[in-house]
Amino acid sequence: MNLRLIFTLVGLYLFSANAQKNYVISPSKTIHAVAPANTLNIFNIYQDNIDSNSITLQWKKLFINMPVGWDYSLCDLGTCYGLIPDSSQMAEVIKGGRGFLGFDVNPQNYSGIGVAKFYVYEKGKFSQGDTCTYIINAGNTSNISPLVSAFEISIFPNPATDLINIATLNTISSEVKIIDATGRTIETITLNRANTIVDVSSYSKGIYFLTSIRNDATIYHKFIKY
Repeated sequence: MNLRLIFTLVGLYLFSANAQKNYVISPSKTIHAVAPANTLNIFNIYQDNIDSNSITLQWKKLFINMPVGWDYSLCDLGTCYGLIPDSSQMAEVIKGGRGFLGFDVNPQNYSGIGVAKFYVYEKGKFSQGDTCTYIINAGNTSNISPLVSAFEISIFPNPATDLINIATLNTISSEVKIIDATGRTIETITLNRANTIVDVSSYSKGIYFLTSIRNDATIYHKFIKY
């Protein structure tokens, strides 16, 4: 056999072996679930290691759209994130072990449907990954707390370049914090009227969160600075 052909076949074999995915998803790549009100609900998608060695899994945030008022976070094998980063790496998954992405939701007293998507892959094998999707439904409720409703917040324009307007139904003075994507507090603001204007012209471009406390739960409102 031609020596060049032998090298080519060996190379193709090695590439195929390297590209092979060494984990399987369970119970499914997509979770459809109901989240009872005022309850912390944990929804896990597992990645079972089927290799003869340990593997390292990484993930990337693709999309999160949760109803206003919902409290949510993410845990993986090794870490929990109150503010979910764009990407991260799990702890090493031993032979026969399992990694996981756990999406944690407390809809409080708000009804609606939330969707979150993450891309999970083995380190060095990005193209062989899987999209994990969480579709969470919180049923209608007629008993929405007046206190929670009073702290309803909207931010506009969003994205913003110079100024943001924070609108709230609450007319009582309340304190909120603006934090960046790393969790660093940029500014603390007192909302003392229905509309508060904040100058964000000096902020770096990126994603920011307005955080407020409602019934002992921290709520995040995202805005983008252009």
